[in-house]
Amino acid sequence: MTKFERNKLIESCHNNGKSQIEIGKIFKLSQSAISKILISTRGKETDDFQETRGVKSKLGEIEKNKLSSILKKSPTEYGFFVWNKWSIKSIIQQEFGVSYNKNYIYMIMRSINFSSQKPATKDYRKNEELVSVFKEEKIPEIKKKGLKKNEC
Repeated sequence: MTKFERNKLIESCHNNGKSQIEIGKIFKLSQSAISKILISTRGKETDDFQETRGVKSKLGEIEKNKLSSILKKSPTEYGFFVWNKWSIKSIIQQEFGVSYNKNYIYMIMRSINFSSQKPATKDYRKNEELVSVFKEEKIPEIKKKGLKKNEC
């Protein structure tokens, strides 16, 4: 429900004889907020108010869709090891000629339904066989021995 729709419902409740306090309890708003809404909606038939928070994005829907398709591809195709905020910032600059602060990249990612995640790293030197032997054989031995009272 948009604010305009909510405000019209509040206005209709008021026209049906409900008090501002009762309406406030229904919509979980204070009586003073209901009063301001009633004053602002009086005589309005359409929603003249368009919600504009912050600065409008420099990338349109077409550019965001193209960015989404780029990010679905491998980063090595574009000369990067991994997709991170610096590589995405660079791709946006190269492809669309738009410069964003690296701290704003997560907002763009969120707007195209991507999340900011670090890739899981795996140590190439790790020997899985030695790890499993340690877990299965050595750890139980260590737990059986335990700490003696004089050791700390």
